[in-house]
Amino acid sequence: MTTQIITPLRRTFGALLLALMVCAFQPATAQKNKKSSGKGYRFTVKIDNCKDTMLLLGNYYLGGTYAIDSAHINKKGYFVFENKEKLLMPGMYFFSNRNGDFAEFVIYHEDISNIIFHTKNENWSRNMVIENSPQNSWFYEYQLANEYLFADGRKGTHAQVDSVKNDFIQRHPQSMLAIMMESTRPISVPYVNEQGDSLTGQQRLDYFQRHYFDNMPLSDDFLTRTPKSILVMPVKDYMEKALDGAMPETIIPLLDAAIEKSRKSKEVFHYLVHTFTEYYLKSNVMVYDEVYVHMIKRYYETGEAFWASPSTIDKEVTRAYKWEKILVGKTAPELILNDTSDTPHSLHRMPNQLKLLVFWSPSCGHCKTTIPAINEKLQELRKDYDVQAFAIFTEPDENTTPRWKKFIKDHNLNEGWIHLNGGIANVDWRDVYDVTSTPRIFLLDQDNKIVAKNLNAEIFEMAVKANGKKKNN
Repeated sequence: MTTQIITPLRRTFGALLLALMVCAFQPATAQKNKKSSGKGYRFTVKIDNCKDTMLLLGNYYLGGTYAIDSAHINKKGYFVFENKEKLLMPGMYFFSNRNGDFAEFVIYHEDISNIIFHTKNENWSRNMVIENSPQNSWFYEYQLANEYLFADGRKGTHAQVDSVKNDFIQRHPQSMLAIMMESTRPISVPYVNEQGDSLTGQQRLDYFQRHYFDNMPLSDDFLTRTPKSILVMPVKDYMEKALDGAMPETIIPLLDAAIEKSRKSKEVFHYLVHTFTEYYLKSNVMVYDEVYVHMIKRYYETGEAFWASPSTIDKEVTRAYKWEKILVGKTAPELILNDTSDTPHSLHRMPNQLKLLVFWSPSCGHCKTTIPAINEKLQELRKDYDVQAFAIFTEPDENTTPRWKKFIKDHNLNEGWIHLNGGIANVDWRDVYDVTSTPRIFLLDQDNKIVAKNLNAEIFEMAVKANGKKKNN
């Protein structure tokens, strides 16, 4: 979490403005019957020598930017954004013109019924004067102090920037800007424990993972209405970097702890549960299915995912229970099918030390490249390891079956393969093994425990070498 606040005086705004101009007005920040900074809002914007006739009002939301209102210049030369019914929730907002000029401001637990922004056309942020909003007076106080370090060709040092930031936080600790800056402050990881003993690299990593969100007020809704550097990127970095390589038994309690801290904020709670669930659903790391299963059973099945429709919950819960039965470490469900000679074969009764369970079809584009590559590795590995393939043809019909047999012959899928017709089986293997696409490939040990899944040729080779014993040992 090393992201720093970026001053609006140094941020490029062209892409943001383009997004605003093509985006329909978003009602996401207008919520009824919920605590906000006041009843309705009224912002008056005075821009000396202004040549614009219209301004847009927008907000940040989970890494995106949205237009929520517009105002035309009145007879006095002012822009007035006003809505007596709409509640704007705490967060970071901005007004802008079509040319890319813009100025940010904050809404955070104060009356927003008559805020006045007064500036000059030459440089909105540098010349900004605020009335009726201490939060925004402080906000621009910091912006000006920070800009001074770089004005007139000066090159402010990191120490000077930190000094300005720390001074601001000390004088206005309850301001939204101070809380934002504190939330991005890097976690200080100790080198020794309370007894003075040196911590190992793993112990320091454990500390970092446990305390990653210590500086972030996950219980405050305003976090969802900030630039992506405040909430979205730190959460992304947590999953992709801080937890990279961690096992499910480590990841699951850490995710639960972060979510628990967010419970007082429905919006942050929603964001964390949804984001964590989607990330581990889509992960290519085979053991991370377990994290997805946990998230669905813990938060969706129990009814805590208030944003999800009943049909969505049913779909996810059904998938989670399927996946739970075929997680790495689980005993693979028994399969009994007939081979090309109508002889029945049992997956569980295969005597081999390692069993490669393959669901495939010659009409599948990925199968056409993956299966021959798997076979090449299989033939190499069989010299040293007792491994056999239990391959199920997933599209057994009169049109595809000849192509299946031809593909087997053309690619020499003979030694080390048992080819089985998926038309008749002891169970609905599509449902039991969640075969929604092909190829679907598992590696089992002699006791039919799943030791690897979702394999390609390279991962298959590594999994065999990691779980098998060489024949001459």
